[in-house]
Amino acid sequence: MSGLSGPAVSESCTPRHLSLEVQGQPQLSAFRSGRPQPWFVGQSQDDVLQTGALVQDATEGAVGSLELAGFLKRPVKAQSLPKICLAKLMMKHAWNNYKSYAWGLNELKPISKEGHSSSLFGNIKGATIVDALDTLFIMEMKDEFQEAKSWIEENLDFNVNAEISVFEVNIRFVGGLLSAYYLSGEEIFRKKAVELGIKLLPAFHTPSGIPWALLNMKSCLSVSLPLRK
Repeated sequence: MSGLSGPAVSESCTPRHLSLEVQGQPQLSAFRSGRPQPWFVGQSQDDVLQTGALVQDATEGAVGSLELAGFLKRPVKAQSLPKICLAKLMMKHAWNNYKSYAWGLNELKPISKEGHSSSLFGNIKGATIVDALDTLFIMEMKDEFQEAKSWIEENLDFNVNAEISVFEVNIRFVGGLLSAYYLSGEEIFRKKAVELGIKLLPAFHTPSGIPWALLNMKSCLSVSLPLRK
């Protein structure tokens, strides 16, 4: 994170608000009870605060947008802002590491720093990218959202000859795309969701109406039996 740069740190991301204590290593007071330390323990105070500065403006903008849209029932309390800021720090950390070590694959193995694509998705790639769309949008991480959108436009392909888990593909890809479309109105997400939904329909053509567990995306054949009533 040492290469990050940003505007001057605003009041809500100062050490006082984040409860950082510089005693060799920065600490969070919320983690003093023996629970696992957060990702930024061991980072320099400047790096942590500099990262906070990068997300602070967007954090305040996101809160304001949610209030105007009526998603928040009451104004955000001042003491909640550091928690919001910290959540964005964590999201940015997770996204940057996925980009560095597993971009385009389904998941990141954080310890080995390797990408991983589970057989649950067959040959479909980009589960984490689709999963993250709504979070990126709500947090107003605009650059990251556009990166994800561009990848989906150029690379998300459902024309695969492989068995997939109907459940996993439905909740993660169809759900992620529909959420992104609902929030952003970007037509690409609706088109991709419809395309995938049509490919999944054969899994629901069963005697009981309960879908097959697995489906071959090309042949539309299943290799598993549905549950019986």
